[in-house]
Amino acid sequence: MKRNCVASEKCNKNETENYAGIKYTTTYYCCEGDFCNSAATLPTSHLSLPMALAMLGVWLVRLL
Repeated sequence: MKRNCVASEKCNKNETENYAGIKYTTTYYCCEGDFCNSAATLPTSHLSLPMALAMLGVWLVRLL
């Protein structure tokens, strides 16, 4: 499940698409109020800083 903001006209509706001969249906469930879908908390962002620091470290080691 992906949590994100969508246009209000998509709320509580299905959207069907075909890709490479496979039919996909997406259902949008909406809520109201700040942060009600918990999309503001990004667990992957907690990994971004350590990953960036590790990549920077590898880059710096190569320069030395």
